[in-house]
Amino acid sequence: MPEELIEYRKISFTITWWNASGLRVPNSSILEDENGLKYVVRKKTDQNEKVIVKVLKRNDKYSIITTYDTEELEALNIDIEKYTKIQQYDTILLYPNY
Repeated sequence: MPEELIEYRKISFTITWWNASGLRVPNSSILEDENGLKYVVRKKTDQNEKVIVKVLKRNDKYSIITTYDTEELEALNIDIEKYTKIQQYDTILLYPNY
């Protein structure tokens, strides 16, 4: 069946191949603080929470983000006990005004 479609239509597509795993979020959700750290705003039931994330890869629409590990947090002077991680089913704000 694809042979018949090729005769009548031009099909073009772009493949982006990244060797990174994490959460895909829109670029409009990622903000930067005064120290240059990237963060997203997680929506909680009673308040919004700032969650510091590491951007692994980025294109014009989306970014692949993940959390920092313990050694990286120590190097950035971030309190490990107060650091909250972003998880797969967290609700983040698309256009945060934090």
